Amino acid sequence: MSRRTVHLDAPPSEAARAAAAMFGVELRVRRARTPTARPQARAIARALHRTLAPGTVAALVGPSGSGKSAALHALRTLAHTHARPVVEPRAPRPGVAPIDAVRGDLARRLRTLTGAGLADATAFARPARTLSDGERWRLALAIALDRAERAPDPRPRNAANVRTPVLLLADEFGATLDPVTARTVAALAARRVRTLPHAAIVVATGRDALAGAMRPDVLVRLELDGRWRIDTRQPGRDA
Repeated sequence: MSRRTVHLDAPPSEAARAAAAMFGVELRVRRARTPTARPQARAIARALHRTLAPGTVAALVGPSGSGKSAALHALRTLAHTHARPVVEPRAPRPGVAPIDAVRGDLARRLRTLTGAGLADATAFARPARTLSDGERWRLALAIALDRAERAPDPRPRNAANVRTPVLLLADEFGATLDPVTARTVAALAARRVRTLPHAAIVVATGRDALAGAMRPDVLVRLELDGRWRIDTRQPGRDA
């Protein structure tokens, strides 16, 4: 009998390995696509890293193949080098309900979920496996926002006496959402991050309108020919 293979995006748990072995299923973890051929990735990461203060909203914008993911990966690596915590949207456990996937009292949980655009009251108690793809992605974003808010700030000041935030990194932000919903969620997430005491968000997207909805403090525009530019403005917090 031929051996069946399942490809995963993250290493499986011991229970998953045991179950797979029991039924003759081979589990393989996909290698993350981290293109390193683009020399500008590290330069973009260094430029971004210098701009990220608490409450900063940053966006990497460009067409597919322009190097957004490579730049985000380089930023992740740089953050780890500087012992800066990084959180990213991850798939929620299938059986967990959104209201149970985040921490705090009821008001805080609802605030976290709605801050990621998950505001349908009928979805709060349903297991994640019953949600739509778009709802599951918004739940993953809510969990990341929750972790960013609760993460300790291990290095309150850097060498320049500037606070160093926890980084929330989101590649292909809102890719499973329709354009209108994606813009709404982007605006909500940006507004939420601007209220957090020690977090910043960096997203990668091919949608100019989505990036615009976030009113980014830092905008990096990438081109297919390798050119890029970074624009910054004074961080603006919502009233």
